Amino acid sequence: MAIASSPPTSSYFPFFSPEAAQDTNLLHQLGFVPGLKELLMVRQVHALEHATIWLLSDRTTANPALQHGQREVSLGGMSTEQGFYVYGAVTSMKLRQAVHSALLRLVAGDWDLAVHPRCGTNLSVGMVIATGLALGVPW
Repeated sequence: MAIASSPPTSSYFPFFSPEAAQDTNLLHQLGFVPGLKELLMVRQVHALEHATIWLLSDRTTANPALQHGQREVSLGGMSTEQGFYVYGAVTSMKLRQAVHSALLRLVAGDWDLAVHPRCGTNLSVGMVIATGLALGVPW
């Protein structure tokens, strides 16, 4: 079974249509909520991290220098409110190019880049919800 490393062409969530100014609008409406600005900042940085990983994964997967049997480069990341870290074998130049391209594509509306199926945050939220449902259902 092959696992695709390129971002999907159709939206994961067709019922949810993101907008470019949704975080700004949310801050205008709920700016009194403590920590909301910081949370939205981490969310945007996290989206940029995902988009960057998508683009770097596409470049390493399409690398003709990989010999048969060699594994592609494993990449990971961690977001903070001040930026993000990328872990893996990638040069600074390729990383800068990927971040710049990712930012341009996200701003242009390529929202699918913001979600990555191997994201630990997505997996942990799913596990918390599943656990909550399992504990809340009387057997």
